[in-house]
Amino acid sequence: MTNDSERTACCGLYYGDCIPAADSLFESAGRLRQLLAETQFEEYARYRSVKNKAFESYRVFQEVLDAILTLRGPPYPGLSGG
Repeated sequence: MTNDSERTACCGLYYGDCIPAADSLFESAGRLRQLLAETQFEEYARYRSVKNKAFESYRVFQEVLDAILTLRGPPYPGLSGG
């Protein structure tokens, strides 16, 4: 078991509260990316964009999702499962 002082990064922030340490966020984003690709959602978005203009921005959404995945930080040194 770890205590708070073991999870405090050198910048002084609690590592467990940092976005790059939010494993569930990155796992969910990766799974969403995978599901969208498997279902060929880009084609569906193109079809739906005729009636719903928001889907015209689907490629931008994909770019943002990919960018989110690049933010994942390494596990905090010295912690198991973190």
